Amino acid sequence: MSPTQEPLPLRRMRASVTGTFVVVLGVYAGVTLVIASASWWQPLLLAPSMIAAVWTAARWHTPIRPLATVSTLALGEATWLIASWLAISPAAAFGLSVAGAVTISKLPGRRGTFGALLVTTVLATGLLSLVEHSDQAAGYLLIAPLITAVLVGVFWLNQLAWQMFAELDATRRAETELALVKERFRFATDLHDIQGHTLHVVKLKTALVARLIRADPDTANDELRQVQDLIAQTITQTRSLAYGQRKITLVGELENAKNLFEAAGIQANVTRDGNGPASALDEYASLVLREATTNILRHAQATRVGITLGTAGISITNDGAAPGPTPRLRGLADLQQRVADAGGTLTVNRASGTFLTAAVFDSDDAGTNR
Repeated sequence: MSPTQEPLPLRRMRASVTGTFVVVLGVYAGVTLVIASASWWQPLLLAPSMIAAVWTAARWHTPIRPLATVSTLALGEATWLIASWLAISPAAAFGLSVAGAVTISKLPGRRGTFGALLVTTVLATGLLSLVEHSDQAAGYLLIAPLITAVLVGVFWLNQLAWQMFAELDATRRAETELALVKERFRFATDLHDIQGHTLHVVKLKTALVARLIRADPDTANDELRQVQDLIAQTITQTRSLAYGQRKITLVGELENAKNLFEAAGIQANVTRDGNGPASALDEYASLVLREATTNILRHAQATRVGITLGTAGISITNDGAAPGPTPRLRGLADLQQRVADAGGTLTVNRASGTFLTAAVFDSDDAGTNR
């Protein structure tokens, strides 16, 4: 999955981790250049490999071209070799250590083997300090390899943690899709309940009419009228189901919403203001809750949902709203007219990553329109 295809929470997490790496390693490199350099030319020698190392760390999650990887590692090794020979500073291994640790974290396997090889390379190169500066060799033979091993472990664990978060997010999205499939199956079941029996009865009655049309026209006409009434009734029920007008209860929809959010890994909190909406508003509040639940599962990267039941209506808030203007959601647009006919107002609003769906009713008007 490319960074642009990642869900918003993963993109935010990746940006946070990258920023942390860049700041911490950048500060370390800057302080090292100031403290460890005794002559004007030493910072010029160490800076290129350290800059390349920070650049590599900033791309810990992005594939790097092989040529760039080899060049960064070669620059880091060359800098470390010269620094060991001249005993400039054990911190000169920074470039090789960081570039190697990032590269190893991206390998598909045998990371332990390559990590040991990197530490061994740093240690072997540090042996050059024994030639002219044996009194300073401890830093090159102990500190530099130890820091290298720590960096390998940090980037390795970071990569493993990232894979775990990505797998958890993929699981959450799969559960959300499953919840939506279950909802579609529930709709299909309701549709079958409405039409299945009716079509079977219509088939039997039309066969009966075919037999009676000549022998008993009056009875045949009665049967045809019954067929017409049955079809009209089925059309009404189907329309009610399609537009969410079939009799539903707020208690049932609330339980269904909580189950769907739980399956999607979303925390749902329900708050009641008094006894909740009046009985005359129960169906309208249920429809708003059902539509808001579907929209959250389909269009948001929510982690928390708040459902508030008041005496005059219902409001649903969720985080994870995508940036940009408030979308025109067809389901909510269709509900606005029904809520208005019931003497209420349906509003949607998005601000600071939070999406609000609220329906407020005049209980007297709602009771009249029921």
